[in-house]
Parts: sequence; C-alpha cells; structure tokens
Amino acid sequence: MEFTPPIRDRFTSSPQPLQERLVGEQAEAWLAVGEPSEADLAWEETTFRRRILGICGFGPDDGLALALRPEIDLQDAIALVRRGCEPATAAQILL
Repeated sequence: MEFTPPIRDRFTSSPQPLQERLVGEQAEAWLAVGEPSEADLAWEETTFRRRILGICGFGPDDGLALALRPEIDLQDAIALVRRGCEPATAAQILL
C-alpha cells in the first residue's frame, strides 16, 4: 500500500510554484487574471474602508466621502464614535 500524506501536506509540500502545477484551463485562468492593477487595489481599499465605516454607523454618503479620502485615518473616525460622537457629526469634523 502506498503512503498518502495528510491533506494539508498534499497541497503545501510541492516544491513547484502553484503556477507551474496548474494545467490546461486552470493555467490559462491564472495567467488571464494576472496581478491586480493600481485601480483594483484602490477600489478594494475604498470598499474595505466603506464597510468598516458602515459597521461603525456612518451613513452611505458620509461613509463614502470618508472612504474616498485615504488621508483620513479610520482610527480617528472610530474613536470619535466610540467617545459618543454621532457618526454624522464625526464625518463633519473629519471632512
């Protein structure tokens, strides 16, 4: 009987990079996606910031305005709300 490594080892123990182990359609899909562009990364950051602000109680307009301004620290927005400041007022202070 042939030894079969545990599942976690089967996926992590290969000395080849993932790109080289993929074949056929998987390899084509990997190559088609490529590295994310600067615009993709900026959009992901804005989306992440907007979600965090929404969780903290900021409305859609204020949250988006704050999310689009990377120079505004999310920790400052969160701290104002935690100290009892209404999210709309915190947005006015930060903007």
